[in-house]
Amino acid sequence: MQEDLVAARRKLAEVDQENARRDEERRKDQSRFTSLEMMVSYMRNKDPAFAEFLATQQQEATAAATVASQPPTTAAATAAATAAAIPPANAPYSSPAATSPMSNTSSSSPLA
Repeated sequence: MQEDLVAARRKLAEVDQENARRDEERRKDQSRFTSLEMMVSYMRNKDPAFAEFLATQQQEATAAATVASQPPTTAAATAAATAAAIPPANAPYSSPAATSPMSNTSSSSPLA
């Protein structure tokens, strides 16, 4: 019984050491994170191009997170359908009837 008690105390001491090591690592990581936050804040205020870059990165990350949260089979299909449905901003407008395969205004029709 004494041996079990000694073994349990040894195990508790090991767990305490591991917890102390993790706590110290967490404090160091938090300190690094805080330093990086301060640096980003400074750069954002001093360099408008950097602020714009961060804004675009946040938008892309948000969009990627939204797509990633969808089931994999529908995410790809949704992205493809969205890309096909939305023309580029500088594309000229064309009516759906003009681009329809059933349109009779095509000059390449075999009946023409």
